[in-house]
Amino acid sequence: MLDNFLSRTLHHIMGPLHALKATTEIVSDRLQTQKFDETERRNSVELLERASETISGSARMIADVSDLARFGE
Repeated sequence: MLDNFLSRTLHHIMGPLHALKATTEIVSDRLQTQKFDETERRNSVELLERASETISGSARMIADVSDLARFGE
């Protein structure tokens, strides 16, 4: 059961991590070339916020499961 949880959690973390990495690279490239319009900036910021919220939620779930596992010992 714990293996299944960890596998699913890892899957939920990897997508947002890839989004954070890719968006950060795009933002960095755009800032260096100064080709970054308002819509693109807003969309990038929103994507980064959603991805970080998802990762934070997954981290909280992992911490909760860890606490439960320690409680069951």
